[in-house]
Amino acid sequence: MELLKTISKDKLVIVISHDQNLVKQYCDRLIKLKDGKVVKDELKSSSSTSLKFANPSLKKKKSELWTWHFSKTLFKTSKRQNIMFSIIFMICFTLTNLLLALFGNSNVLKIEESRKVLDYSAFKISRKIDVPIEGANFSLMRTLRLEKEELKQYEDNNPKIVFKPSLDSLFLNDNFLYLNSEIIDINASFAPIYSFKKEYINNDLFIYKAKEKFPSSLIINDILYKKLLDSLGKNVLDAEFEVKFSRNIILTDTVAPLEETVDFFVFSRKYKIFGVVEEFSFLSEPKIYYSYEKMEDELKDYPLVNISTKKDRAVNVLEYMEECSSSDELSGYAHYGFWQDLLAIEEYEKSIYFLKADKNIEVDSLAFKRKEAFINILDTSLQAGVFLFAFIVIGSLVIIGVITFSSYVLNQKTIAIFLSLGASKYHVFKIFNSINVLLMLVSYFGALVLNSPFLFLINSLIEKITGIKQLASKDISLFYHGKNYEFLLILAVAFLSLLLVGSIPLIMKKISITKELKTDD
Repeated sequence: MELLKTISKDKLVIVISHDQNLVKQYCDRLIKLKDGKVVKDELKSSSSTSLKFANPSLKKKKSELWTWHFSKTLFKTSKRQNIMFSIIFMICFTLTNLLLALFGNSNVLKIEESRKVLDYSAFKISRKIDVPIEGANFSLMRTLRLEKEELKQYEDNNPKIVFKPSLDSLFLNDNFLYLNSEIIDINASFAPIYSFKKEYINNDLFIYKAKEKFPSSLIINDILYKKLLDSLGKNVLDAEFEVKFSRNIILTDTVAPLEETVDFFVFSRKYKIFGVVEEFSFLSEPKIYYSYEKMEDELKDYPLVNISTKKDRAVNVLEYMEECSSSDELSGYAHYGFWQDLLAIEEYEKSIYFLKADKNIEVDSLAFKRKEAFINILDTSLQAGVFLFAFIVIGSLVIIGVITFSSYVLNQKTIAIFLSLGASKYHVFKIFNSINVLLMLVSYFGALVLNSPFLFLINSLIEKITGIKQLASKDISLFYHGKNYEFLLILAVAFLSLLLVGSIPLIMKKISITKELKTDD
């Protein structure tokens, strides 16, 4: 002890002893440890040494850079664990980003995109009548055209709606489009637009619009345009098509029901493509749009000779359709309704739902049916996606917890040594979790790099399966750093989850330091 005391005048000497009485005779500073913790730090004397002692009563912030040294060592010896950890977090960030992109864009698709159909403001209206069947517990539903007085009442209540006779019964052929007298074997529906004038159609949908309007013109959607390109080549927009329909028109004598007057109606007109529109693609089909206003004028050129003779006055096809009874097949059992104000589209939707509320009225709109089907499928898919996401996140946290716990178990003797040398549980937590936090940030930026190609792949698959374009919007995702700050919230949640999972092994640890020190490596 005397020798050590002499040396301590120039060198730092630390003596560990259980003999407190002996130590007190020679020490300049006495530090007492119990269970790995400092319980007493007393400065006895500094007169016998040239070294300056810090006042133990002054608490200075201790440098904890030493924890990084052990973290780096742990990182180098746990490469497989780190790779697995990074992959798990990257998957979580990617799925979170995908769900945000889907949820954020779903409202846009539900409201704005689903309206992008050229005949969105056109519908059919008819009256429903239950026809009971004798001896049966069910009845049949009969559809009839509304009378003029009823239509007048609906027009008075909805001044922006114009009702016109349905022309569907004239156009029964599946294939009606000809080029150079050769039929084009492409099934397409034939639908009316009230007028091709600027105020009646959604001009934002056009991807092509002819500079000069042909006397008789058609508008086709992009689906039909692509089919025509495949079969006809590049001259589609310059070609002059012929539209042909034909059918028998039969007038039954009301006095003598067995007597019939028959006219054979053949419609034939030359058309050019006035425009091509890109519509909402969900459940879409090849479609040809004609101007009802123009078709009215053209049908006046088709007189019904035999029926005119029978009625003893000139009758054309359009007049006959307006005059025939509601139960006549030529009536189409319905009227078209055309909304005249495209700027008030929400008002139009309210009017349609109001008409649908009448149980005696049938309102048929393919665009509305497609929109409702899309919303139902989208909502169901998103709900399933949320449950799947929750399952994956919980599973990921469990896996991360297992990885962290195994890391503690494999290094329990090292942890015991740290604790016995005065380190706190916070230091141990910091050593084992600082690398995890760093890996989490690396995973985030890794997912950021993969974001664009991943969303492109997802959108391509969705479009291929359902026809819906850009369902997951890149601009409404986790990695869009405009005015969107969800990414900070996600990082905060991920950070807190990681801290919680990483602290569980330390909180639940029951084994004493003594037993841990005795365990085999």
